[in-house]
Amino acid sequence: MKHFQKIGLKTYKLLSILFCALGDIVVLCYLWQRFSDFERIKPLVLLNLKLYDLSEKDLPQSFFKEIHQVMMNTLVVTCILIVLFHIVIYIFFYREKKSAWLYVKILSLLGAMGSPLLGLPHIQQPTSLGFFILLLSFLYLWVFLGFLSLGEKRGTTN
Repeated sequence: MKHFQKIGLKTYKLLSILFCALGDIVVLCYLWQRFSDFERIKPLVLLNLKLYDLSEKDLPQSFFKEIHQVMMNTLVVTCILIVLFHIVIYIFFYREKKSAWLYVKILSLLGAMGSPLLGLPHIQQPTSLGFFILLLSFLYLWVFLGFLSLGEKRGTTN
């Protein structure tokens, strides 16, 4: 594609990192939005309690608050680890390391295909990130198409 030839490999790499990082932010915000509200998760916890023949009355008052705190701590640690991992990947991607190049290529392909599946069910909810997730699919598609067009030019910017 001539578009990718015009912008060059260095600009493509920077824009790819920007778009993928934007995708990380939107997806992490979506995960935070979905899992930080314990009222959404509480029915699942109650369902699991039924599997062990327990009810809400059988547990101390602070049980659900503590479960929610454990879930929030886990969510925070998971989000931090994802951000740190992707920062390392993007640094190696910019330096054109083969494994990072492949990781971003797979990320962009799966992001282009998966974003509509994640965003469309939430598109009409007013506080949802559905529209932004749907927009991500086009950004991820742009990144993936750049791989197809510029893949043979790797190694020319180091």
